[in-house]
Amino acid sequence: MAAGAAAHGKGFLVEEHAWSAPSAPAVERAAVRTPTVHTTAPWSLHADGDLHNGGPAAFGGHDAPLYVPGTSHRERSVVSRLREHARVMAR
Repeated sequence: MAAGAAAHGKGFLVEEHAWSAPSAPAVERAAVRTPTVHTTAPWSLHADGDLHNGGPAAFGGHDAPLYVPGTSHRERSVVSRLREHARVMAR
């Protein structure tokens, strides 16, 4: 995958930024402004079905799992922000 990104003049930003941190939107904006950044990866995303259908709980003791599409208004707002960020990053 890195070779494919390089062939298109892009690089990866491999990180796990905390979607719940107040600085998360700033991290996402910085990634958008940096042409060599290919993507961002917030942690810890889980399918909503994991929560509601007897699937596994959040793993690794993460303090802020985000269930997609969200279990609260706050989570749904964050999921919406992350989706829009992904659309912009797909430039």
